[in-house]
Amino acid sequence: MLACHAADRKLEYSLAAQAVRRSRRLQGLEPQENIAMIKQETQTKMGEYHFQPFRNPSIFTGERNQNPEKWLKEFHRVARYNCWDDSLCLANVYFFLQGTAHRWYENVEEKINS
Repeated sequence: MLACHAADRKLEYSLAAQAVRRSRRLQGLEPQENIAMIKQETQTKMGEYHFQPFRNPSIFTGERNQNPEKWLKEFHRVARYNCWDDSLCLANVYFFLQGTAHRWYENVEEKINS
């Protein structure tokens, strides 16, 4: 599975913030607890951060005019972007089904494992 870019950036930011705190301490300065100040100092060292919001796939209803294969492809694309593993995909698919598709899923949910 592709590396989760949002989680990687969050980890980088956390590590950079820790480095800023550590460097302030080594300089004999008070630890800076103001996260905005730490972020500002971190940005000058590592560049600006842009966190992307989660994406939602379209709703699948099971109507004749909807292509289930096309919708599944879209769902998997969104899942990769959101860094969902297989268990999260199974947990989240429920929320993007309506109508006939939703009823079908509720009836077979116990049998689906992937």
